[in-house]
Amino acid sequence: MGDITVYISKKNHVLTDALIQTAAVNFAEALVMGVVRIVLGKLIIGSPDMLNRDIAVSGNIVAGIRIFLTFLVFANAYGRLNRARSVVSKDDYLEMAKLQEEFNPGGVSTLSSYSTFQLLQIWAFVLVGMSLLQEMGGAMYQRFITMLSLSALDMASADFIAIYNVTHGFKYMGMTMAIIIAIFATGIFIKDRNLKVVALVLMGAFVLAFAVMQMNTITLAGRTMGIVWTSVIFHALQTVGLLSIALYLRSK
Repeated sequence: MGDITVYISKKNHVLTDALIQTAAVNFAEALVMGVVRIVLGKLIIGSPDMLNRDIAVSGNIVAGIRIFLTFLVFANAYGRLNRARSVVSKDDYLEMAKLQEEFNPGGVSTLSSYSTFQLLQIWAFVLVGMSLLQEMGGAMYQRFITMLSLSALDMASADFIAIYNVTHGFKYMGMTMAIIIAIFATGIFIKDRNLKVVALVLMGAFVLAFAVMQMNTITLAGRTMGIVWTSVIFHALQTVGLLSIALYLRSK
């Protein structure tokens, strides 16, 4: 029981630092891949980037680096949490927690160190483990689109574009839902209604984009490219979304 109730300093932002650093890694990946697509690809409607082998290989390499860096981020967070807890003997955890609550209630975190450790595991599993599964699913989806492009269906046809738009959401569904579940679980841990509502809104937005919204096009630097809204939601969630959640948690 004592192992569950010891607290760490409110200034020791272990979980939020990990989320902010992960958001930065994800943003760097998006920036690098944006440059790669401009340099290596012809961004034209009806010809997905994943049909460009150079872009696909580059994407896999960058994704691998991103997952490894995210692993290091959470390994470092785990070490920081352990060091913060190690200043007190396990036998004294319960007594220390009582003293912290009595004499310094505003200086300790909302969650016990054990609850923080549990949340750290949830987010690490999502942002590292689920990322690996997402990349595997992405490779299979790439094979599907490649086989579709080799069929009698014209890539510039409305039918091909419609199939690409409808099926593209499957590539991001697992990872997006995993992040949303992690947000909802965090809301449960800290008893925060706002996070639960945000998770439900995000889930509704993704389902709406997946089932209803059609692919749009924009012209950038003389190139026309398609925007799949499930992809937009996913990439926004793993960058701006993670950063926003982290900053919100830090204010608690």
